[in-house]
Amino acid sequence: MKISRRKLTLQLTPLLDLMLIVFFLQYLQMRENEVKRASAAEIVQQDAVRLAEELEAARRVAADATRTATALQNELAQANARATGLAGEAAAERARVDQVLSREEELGRLIVELFNVPRADIDKVLNDPGAGGISRSPQEVAALRKQFEDMAAARSGRMIKHLLVFDEIRKRCDVWEVFVDSQHLVTVNTGVRTASLRLNLKDDGDPDMERFENEFVEVARGLPDPKSLVVVLLSYDRATRLIVTEALDRSMPNIMRRLAMETAGVRFEYADLGIRIGQ
Repeated sequence: MKISRRKLTLQLTPLLDLMLIVFFLQYLQMRENEVKRASAAEIVQQDAVRLAEELEAARRVAADATRTATALQNELAQANARATGLAGEAAAERARVDQVLSREEELGRLIVELFNVPRADIDKVLNDPGAGGISRSPQEVAALRKQFEDMAAARSGRMIKHLLVFDEIRKRCDVWEVFVDSQHLVTVNTGVRTASLRLNLKDDGDPDMERFENEFVEVARGLPDPKSLVVVLLSYDRATRLIVTEALDRSMPNIMRRLAMETAGVRFEYADLGIRIGQ
């Protein structure tokens, strides 16, 4: 059977249309797949960037944590070193306190022994008149004798307390010890510095007190700056002539006034202790 050329052409046309439809559908499928792959790749890339940022942040957190841990370890080491040092200082301080207490106890015993002054020396001092030749009253002698006896019988703790009180007084005022020997040499001892001057006699044998006052004030000018209160304690050798001690007793108040006038804000007080024990 023979098919005509025209009829064959009409039969192939639907097949070509079908093939074009199939190719178009495949093309659409491929484009859709490409879009999906591109979207997936973009999502993967975004996830990769986000994961990289999170990883970098985690690294920074880890680095900060490492630095913080190192700093804390250093601080802990320093704290341990300070604790060790403080423990050593505390041990040294305890040892020092124990040593001081031991010394104070020994000092107290020695003070009690030192205050066992022979009664003859006590009687000599108590019965001796002052620089002005004025004897102490029986009541004053009895009170002073009782103080000596109390000191001699006192426990070491009481003597230490007495010395501490005296030390606190010395912190708030200056004590100048003025001693006159048998050759009329006057020594001024401030506890920090010692100065000397001579009490000269005039041709008629009387002490030259005007010259002495000027020289004493001049010596005082060269001494360290005093505190707001200065107590001047006068004592002298047993062999010092009475004419000298009496003249000193009359002159010292005037010297105190002159020193107070020259040293603003400082008060000067004077006391006569009489003969120095052991001299």
